[in-house]
Amino acid sequence: MVSCNENTAKAVLDANVQYHNLIASHYDSDASTSMLYTKKAQNRFEEMAIFFRKETDGALWIDIGCGTGKYTEVCDTVFFQGYWI
Repeated sequence: MVSCNENTAKAVLDANVQYHNLIASHYDSDASTSMLYTKKAQNRFEEMAIFFRKETDGALWIDIGCGTGKYTEVCDTVFFQGYWI
C-alpha cells in the first residue's frame, strides 16, 4: 500500500482541482464525451438510475469520476443519498 503525508495529499488534490477547473468548460462538448449528453442518452441513464433505485431500495448513489455532474443531477432526484468523488 502506498502512503503519503498530508502535504503530498493536499498537493495532489490541489493539482486535480486546478486541472478540472481548466478543462471543465470544454468537458461536456468534447467529442469523447458529447454523445453522453444527448437527450436519448440522458433518458436512458434516467431509466437505468430508476432501475437501480428499485434494486437497492434507493438508499445510496456513489458517482466516482463525476466530471461536471450531469449524471449526478439525475441521481440526486432518484436516490435518497449520494456521494460524489
